[in-house]
Amino acid sequence: MQLEYIKSIYAVLFQPLVQIPEDMDLMCIEELVGSLAELLNKLGMPLVLLAQEILPQVSLVDLVFSLCRLGEECIDRNISFLLGVLYQFMPRNIFGERLGASVNLLSSFYQKYPQNKAIQDNCLSSMCKLFLNQAVSAEVQGLLTQETLHAQIEASVPLQGDPQEANYIWKVIFASAQVDKEGVEAKILGSPRLLTFVLKTLVYEKALLDDQIFDWLLGLAKSPPAQSSLRNLTSSLDVSSKSKLAQVLN
Repeated sequence: MQLEYIKSIYAVLFQPLVQIPEDMDLMCIEELVGSLAELLNKLGMPLVLLAQEILPQVSLVDLVFSLCRLGEECIDRNISFLLGVLYQFMPRNIFGERLGASVNLLSSFYQKYPQNKAIQDNCLSSMCKLFLNQAVSAEVQGLLTQETLHAQIEASVPLQGDPQEANYIWKVIFASAQVDKEGVEAKILGSPRLLTFVLKTLVYEKALLDDQIFDWLLGLAKSPPAQSSLRNLTSSLDVSSKSKLAQVLN
């Protein structure tokens, strides 16, 4: 019964997007794409793989590229999130030869909407999810290098539009620290942007972090080399934020 219920919800969300009526309001399309992405995010890849059984004539990948041709900002934001969900859960490269085109699509969204930080944060997070998916690491190597992704991260943090995506970004940085802990930590300590990102994550998004990453960031924030920089950064925080940070650090 539960499977049939999930199938019916999926079909209700998916079918209208496959053949969009000419009179469908953009807000309705935006909501459908967002709801579809949230459903897949909650249920994971089993539902993504089930999609072909429910509606075999159109794949999720086809749907993504079809919707992006609408060129609407509100829809593109949800597409950037949907791509991240697919990247995170796919047990194999379901994009095939279009995997590179999907990464280029995210890059184009990032450049197209410089004022929409939520889209930019979603794009960055989606790239991190793709990079972290070991099932497709071989295909990703030629599309998204660690150096390129780290440069994009440093240019984009602290997150301003969707700070709840911080966890995936820290997972990428933490993975690099397992290989070159000294180099990564020196990079963070020497970057006001990254240090601010550390502080804001510890204050506002700590509940989203894996325990291992939280402990690492906390230790980094408490380290002697960080103290002088942190004093300068914390001076700009409001009273409430300073109080929350003090509770975390003590």
